[in-house]
Amino acid sequence: MTTYQLDIEVTRPFTSARDTLYRDTVDAANAIEMRWSEYFTWEDDAQESLSRSSAIKYAEEEIQSYHSLVREHLSYSIKAKEEA
Repeated sequence: MTTYQLDIEVTRPFTSARDTLYRDTVDAANAIEMRWSEYFTWEDDAQESLSRSSAIKYAEEEIQSYHSLVREHLSYSIKAKEEA
């Protein structure tokens, strides 16, 4: 069985953890993952395409809800994990 995980990523390499934009971007990524975590993991089953679509929809809507300076440094990726 394959399990999929959607992760919110910070795409810009920041030079300092003290940078306010960096902290805001990391906080946004963490908030999105916490808010939607139950939808960001799913199995490869009959509902897989619906689950994937829902996760992407939630991620994109949440990313768009942030200020453009934060939003431009956020993205999502989906990773598959094979299980024995």
